Amino acid sequence: MKISKGALLFLILATALGPPAQASFRSSAPAVRRCGDCCLSYTSPSFLCKHMKDYVRRIVGCFLPAILFTTNKGDEFCASPQIQAVEWCMEDMDAAKRQKNVLVEKKLQ
Repeated sequence: MKISKGALLFLILATALGPPAQASFRSSAPAVRRCGDCCLSYTSPSFLCKHMKDYVRRIVGCFLPAILFTTNKGDEFCASPQIQAVEWCMEDMDAAKRQKNVLVEKKLQ
């Protein structure tokens, strides 16, 4: 049986990095499957933005472009950046951060 160099490299990296990080978000199944900093799958898009604390774009350098959300409880899950609800949630979170920064600046003056 012949194994390509790419497949062998992948197996070595997968073994070295260990099992994928796992967290759950209203589900008993693992919601986050990451190799390094990239998402390997998406979680169901049904989530409430008010339960999100932060997000990180995982697009450049990753096979699967994704948005990695962190909930208020610290759970993480990956969502597709192509889903409109994901885009709206990111916009809402950015607006809330800008508003918070304005309030902090006013207090400092």
